[in-house]
Amino acid sequence: MGRGRALVWWLLLLGVTGCSSTRVVRLDTGTGSPRVHTPREDEDAAPVELDEDAFEEAVAKLARDVRPFEHPLRDARQRFGVPERGGVYLYEGRRLVPVGDGGDAAAPQLLESYADEVLTRDYGRWCEREHQGGDCLRLLEEGPLLGSDGRYALALAIAMEGVWEETDEALEGLANPHAVRATLTASVAMYLLLWSLPEPLSKGLASLLTATAIAYLGVDTVWRALEAWVVMVRRVDAARTFEELSAAGEAYGDVLGENAARVFVMLAAAAVGSTAGLAVTGVELPGSAQAALAVEGQAGFAFSALRSVESVALTAEGFTVELAPTALMTGRDARKR
Repeated sequence: MGRGRALVWWLLLLGVTGCSSTRVVRLDTGTGSPRVHTPREDEDAAPVELDEDAFEEAVAKLARDVRPFEHPLRDARQRFGVPERGGVYLYEGRRLVPVGDGGDAAAPQLLESYADEVLTRDYGRWCEREHQGGDCLRLLEEGPLLGSDGRYALALAIAMEGVWEETDEALEGLANPHAVRATLTASVAMYLLLWSLPEPLSKGLASLLTATAIAYLGVDTVWRALEAWVVMVRRVDAARTFEELSAAGEAYGDVLGENAARVFVMLAAAAVGSTAGLAVTGVELPGSAQAALAVEGQAGFAFSALRSVESVALTAEGFTVELAPTALMTGRDARKR
């Protein structure tokens, strides 16, 4: 399938999975009925455009505090609250289903289909073309074959190929730039994997990253990026060859776009590297001033309330954001307390 045809197919499928043209944000503070906010379309609510220079400068600064994960996929799961899993999984509906669970006799055959030696070898060849060689993204530390999560991370690396090249430039001069890139790749992949779980929800650090991404990119862009990720997971699960996996990644990259890819990588670097945490670091990132203006029009809460976000759920209509009870208070309300 050519890249043009793949993109047309992708957009048609996205149209089926999400019919609403206007996404909304439900703000739930646990006190009364949730407030429903419709994103405002005006200049103040426009997405932040993060150019290459600003992105590289931000990543170069943030990367100094990134301690490379010893086991990227496993450690990224723990950091973003993704349930620990083992073996090979398939994506059915909104469920990740284990293959061969409980000693199924068909497991060896299915394992060969979904994490086979040929695909693993082609991953090694891809690493060689990237001028790094070997297990360049450290996806084989959980086993000798490329398992489900490794496949998703590889497809994401292909989707963001241009932005990863910019990331490599930003990481020049570090003691172990390849390990840092592997950490960032696994972090973005495992964060996105949260949206493939039965209840698409982010909590803790992941919810802060989601809310900050909405501030930077807007409700519609983030919603489409997350729904498109689910489509990509399905295509990766169905892939039998490296070419099919690569096509799935490239199609996701077309939907995501360079700007959104840069924002996700930058926020992931802030989330896993800053000792102060993303809630504090966010105000120092490029574009944060514009994001602070945009988030009120897009999501209905102030930029200062980001640290009050407790969870973000993906719905067919948009997002449900759970915040601390005082997060939506005006300055006057706060003074009364």
